[in-house]
This record gives sequence, structure tokens and C-alpha cells, in this order.
Amino acid sequence: MELAAAALTAVTSAFTTAAPVVGSEVAASAAAAAGQTVASSASAGAGFLSGSGSLMSSIFQGTAGVLSAFGALDKGASESDAMKARANDADTEAQLETVKGAERRIGLRRALADALAERDVAAAASGVDLSFGTPKLARDEALKEGERALTADQSTEDFRIGRLRERAAELRRGASEARRGGLIRALGSGLATGASIAKRG
Repeated sequence: MELAAAALTAVTSAFTTAAPVVGSEVAASAAAAAGQTVASSASAGAGFLSGSGSLMSSIFQGTAGVLSAFGALDKGASESDAMKARANDADTEAQLETVKGAERRIGLRRALADALAERDVAAAASGVDLSFGTPKLARDEALKEGERALTADQSTEDFRIGRLRERAAELRRGASEARRGGLIRALGSGLATGASIAKRG
């Protein structure tokens, strides 16, 4: 009985002596594991935040690139529409010039007819024969002068109409180039944005 008690006392003493050492080792292991977990979590969190920031930057840059591309398209379309409107104005001016030219020539013919009629009446009143001699030559010359005035007016009208139509054609070519330029600028902006995002990774 005394032998059993002594053995129990020895075991208890050994356990009591070993327990703090084991407990401290367990605690140290637990603390090390906890520290490693915290460090891993912090590293993962930092990686997530870094990746998230890069993603947001790419999104913002992509959005800015899209807006820039749409802006280039809109600017090209606006310039094209403005030039087309000016071309239409030039066409309208050409049509008005045709009408004005016709009115001018009608006025010239009327003025020539009136002048000849007055001359004929005056000659007839004075008993002058208009079928030969100086009166006939004067009448023929007046007719030629009137025809020259009509021809000159027609030439002026044709020149003005030609210039207006050339201007309209140039404006329409400019409108096409403006629209095409807007498309090219939009594509360039999109490609540059895509390349920048791809370079960032």
C-alpha cells in the first residue's frame, strides 16, 4: 500500500513538472499558428486590394476610352452635318442664280424691245424709212448689242452657278472626310486604350 502511494506521488510530481513545459510549447505552437494565419490573411487581403485597384483603374480607363471614342465619332458627325448643310445652301444659291439670271435676261429683252419700239415710232413719225440705210444699220447694231448683253449675262450666270456647284461638291467631300476622320480617331482611341490596359495586365 505504501509502495503504491509512493508511485502515485512520483507520477503526480513528474506530471506537475512536465505540464508547464508542455503547456508552454502548446501555447507557443498555437501562437505561431495564429500569427501565420494572420500574416497569410493580411497578405491575401493586400493582394486582393491590389488586384481590385488595378481592376478599377482598368474599368475607369476603359470607360474613358469609350467616351473618348464616342466623342470623336460625334465630333466627326457634327462637322460632316455642318458641311452638308453648307453644301445644300450652295445648291440653293445655284438654283436662285438660275432664276435671277432668267429674270435679268427677261428684263434686258424687254428693255431692248422698248428701246427699239421707241426708235421705230420716232423714225416713223419723222417719215424715215427703217428698211434701209442708216436707220436699219442703227437698228441692227442695237439688236447685236442687246444679244451681246444677253450672252454676257448668261456667261456670268453660268460662271456663278459653276462656282457654287464646285463649292457644294468640295463641302460634300469635306463632310465625308470629317465623318471618316471621326471614325479613325475613335478607332485609334479604342486601340490605344486597349493597349494600355493590356500592358498594365
